[in-house]
Amino acid sequence: MKISLPKLALSSALLCTLPRSSIGSILFDDVTSGTTGVETSVGCILHEVEPLIVTDDHVVVDENEVGHDPIRICERDATEEGAPGIMYDLEGVGNDFFADVEFGVTHVVFSKATVYEPDEANHSGGKIIVDPASTRTKSGEEATTRRLRGGMVDESEERRRRLSPKEGVTDLLVLYGIPGDCRGGPNYNTTSGNLCNIRTPSFYADSLFGTNGDLKTAASQFNACSKGKLQYVPACSDASIAECAQLDSNVFANGVLEVKIDNNVIGMASGSAVNLVTTAANSILNPIGLSVTSFKQHMVILPDSVSWGGAAAWAYRPGTQSAFRSSYADHMGVQVHEFGHNVGLLHSGYGTGSYNDHSCMQGNPSYGNNGPEVCWNGPNSYTLGWYKDYHKDFDPFNSNDPFHGRLVGVGDWADDEAVVGTHYVVVKISQSGSNDLFVMYNRVEGPTKGVIFFKNEVMVVEGGTDGRQTWLQSHIPAGGEYAIENFSGQSRTLVIKNCRQEAGAPDYSEVYIALDDGTGVECPAECTDDDSCDDNDMCTVNTCSAELGICTFTDLVCDDGDACTDDVCDPITGCSHTKSTCDDGDVCTVDSCVAEVGCSHESIPNCAVMETGQVEL
Repeated sequence: MKISLPKLALSSALLCTLPRSSIGSILFDDVTSGTTGVETSVGCILHEVEPLIVTDDHVVVDENEVGHDPIRICERDATEEGAPGIMYDLEGVGNDFFADVEFGVTHVVFSKATVYEPDEANHSGGKIIVDPASTRTKSGEEATTRRLRGGMVDESEERRRRLSPKEGVTDLLVLYGIPGDCRGGPNYNTTSGNLCNIRTPSFYADSLFGTNGDLKTAASQFNACSKGKLQYVPACSDASIAECAQLDSNVFANGVLEVKIDNNVIGMASGSAVNLVTTAANSILNPIGLSVTSFKQHMVILPDSVSWGGAAAWAYRPGTQSAFRSSYADHMGVQVHEFGHNVGLLHSGYGTGSYNDHSCMQGNPSYGNNGPEVCWNGPNSYTLGWYKDYHKDFDPFNSNDPFHGRLVGVGDWADDEAVVGTHYVVVKISQSGSNDLFVMYNRVEGPTKGVIFFKNEVMVVEGGTDGRQTWLQSHIPAGGEYAIENFSGQSRTLVIKNCRQEAGAPDYSEVYIALDDGTGVECPAECTDDDSCDDNDMCTVNTCSAELGICTFTDLVCDDGDACTDDVCDPITGCSHTKSTCDDGDVCTVDSCVAEVGCSHESIPNCAVMETGQVEL
């Protein structure tokens, strides 16, 4: 049975509440008209921001529909800005400028640019317009000496890499913004026109970390999908940061810091509002020797009255910062999606929609408060590396045999029911070009029990191992197959078959991947003994795993232990051992062979070849 791919697209009816013309600036408004620009040199770390666009009816809008490109911003050097973590819109550089940029790491110095900052005193950020004549010096993390405000400054410390880890413990600082137009403080409801965050700090802490009994949180889902390899904990829960003890418990608890700002933020672009909160938070943390960058990751929560440009949330990819509209900040699916950007993952698409792979958290499977319990697809799982002992790399054109093995879901892997070398979580199929294919079993169980999208099928997804956009190519039910003609630009057809599925400990899908030689590809029969595994190749050793019922084929070693024979193998006739001649072409040597050491060439005493070609002894 071959599987065809239906094309999914968002209904135009869903988009009518958010037409293209209403997609405003997500991070910054145009500040050039009412602000005097300052010409100066500028140094900053480059970041890419990924927003999650939604309609008024809370429907995720595909980025292809609204036509937004990744947003590239400049986090200005603290020595220039006077405060850390302040971001600016960046203009005057083309897409080719970013070709060799590692976002979150690459530092750039523009020798000539104009900086527009409407509220310089409070570090609201703004826009940097790079002069066409400016030099543009990119670097990694090495120390530099460059001209800043007030003269020459020597940066002798290694710049901090602004990246969130894929493994380990991430202490998350939550900045709970309380703007001036929140009428004297948060009232935790919507009666004041969404001027305040709609939930309490303790409610958000519970939704993130389960501090008050919430069982379906961002922390619990990352912990479940990774089996504890990536854990999110509240900032300051680690006693190693001694300065945390000096924080006022009236404004800080369970990783959430209440941050008051004097500015009214209604209608203010979210990037500017986040900058104001970052500055105010640092004014609380700096006196005790901390800053927002003292923690591996931080998120900002701001009222819905801020101008979000249609975004429910946005995050650096990769990076350490995210920002959430308050009405979405308690939604586990939105939290995990944005933190997925922080660890370097883009989006997961299907058909015509770049978010439409609903089997993966980087798609848009659901955005309820308690869900979905879903992990990541093949390319993203491979990139995260949590299942690396259960990866299988398969190159169809450079492998002697097809792939034949058992794929298990993340749930059985997490329950320690998978066996290394016997079961696999992700199979990577090499192909020409920049993308490969990744195969996973989309089992509904454990951390993925919330899957409703092609559940319990084998998923084939195209992507890379660097977190790039991924695309679901096929979903294969038990007994089905997916065939790719002219695979990898060659004239062969690659066939991926979901031979059968069995429940047990673990549950598994038996998958067979092979190139069609013109006779068709069929699932191998379940073997009973070694004789039933004949592959008609005299150069392989055929073995049946009685436990698995799967044949394995390993290369036959034709070495007869005799150094005086040339050992070769022919697939039809098998091994052959031809006696070595040992002739070195020198008439003045005696050529012989000893089985233990091989050929030897003993010189004949007083032997020389004369110009006439005669041998003289």
